[in-house]
Amino acid sequence: MKKLILMTALTLSLQSFAASATQISGNTDIYTGVTESRAEAYETGVNILQQLKLLTGNQAYKKLNIVNTSTVRSSIRINDGRVYVDEFADATGSLKYQAKVKLNYSYKEAGSNR
Repeated sequence: MKKLILMTALTLSLQSFAASATQISGNTDIYTGVTESRAEAYETGVNILQQLKLLTGNQAYKKLNIVNTSTVRSSIRINDGRVYVDEFADATGSLKYQAKVKLNYSYKEAGSNR
């Protein structure tokens, strides 16, 4: 009987410990400045993506503007990213280009009951 009570207590405590942090995933888009050429827009987008992948958790928290008080800031990671270039004409009819960096990131949320 004592073993049964001990095993039940241990199981419940492990479940509550495991539920103390939940992995959250998110996506966001970051737009670069407007450029005169498609190649320049791609280069700018790739440079930004490479810089973002080097950020620490706290730096990524600020840059990605994650607004969640229970975020474990040191756990933030950029998982994947892609660069796309949008082409458009300005008011004078000149073609312009702008890179869009699509990011997938994840972080842990402390004390979540999800």
